[in-house]
Amino acid sequence: NFDESQFTAREMDIIEAVAEGMSNREIAEKLFLSEGTVKNHISSILEKGGLSHRTQVAVYYLTGKR
Repeated sequence: NFDESQFTAREMDIIEAVAEGMSNREIAEKLFLSEGTVKNHISSILEKGGLSHRTQVAVYYLTGKR
């Protein structure tokens, strides 16, 4: 169940970027982070959301399954 309240503002920025189809490198450049930091955030997002891969993050975000 995708509940935005469980994510930090930074994680929501990353979720939105994933939903736009951006790569980790593109997200890192957009948000002025290292790729490693983006990967760590995505791992946290997947864990919090009970998701197994980034495509699910985009689907849940875009379809409003929250």
